[in-house]
Amino acid sequence: MGVTCHLDTTRFRKVILGLGGVLLMAAWLAVNSVVGAEKPSPGQASASASSRAIDFRRDVAPIFASCLSCHSGEKAQGGLRLDSEAAVLQGGVSGKLVVSGHSNDSLLMKRLLGLGDAPRMPPGSDPLPRAQIDKSRAWIDQ
Repeated sequence: MGVTCHLDTTRFRKVILGLGGVLLMAAWLAVNSVVGAEKPSPGQASASASSRAIDFRRDVAPIFASCLSCHSGEKAQGGLRLDSEAAVLQGGVSGKLVVSGHSNDSLLMKRLLGLGDAPRMPPGSDPLPRAQIDKSRAWIDQ
């Protein structure tokens, strides 16, 4: 007489599928935690973007585009040209526009914010948006 072993294949399949599901879930969680760690949260995304080096051509020159009607070419008002980084760093009749690394001491920030005796720039227009002022400040401070 032989002994027969009866294996309930339905139960076996359920156990295997259950374990497979658990393993897949564990693998997914492990991968997701590694990938998720590399992705900044929404608050970090803006912080990392703002901590990126400010490039004059890419970031600052477009801000000054509306200023070029008065501050470019040979007849730039106040001898101040804003059409190149070198010209901005040179300044104008009022002196240096930018004190590198010290935006609070820079004439550019004082004029954009309307601080001091000189009029706020641009005259006769709304102040620059805060984001543009902040980007100009970051460029000076770096």
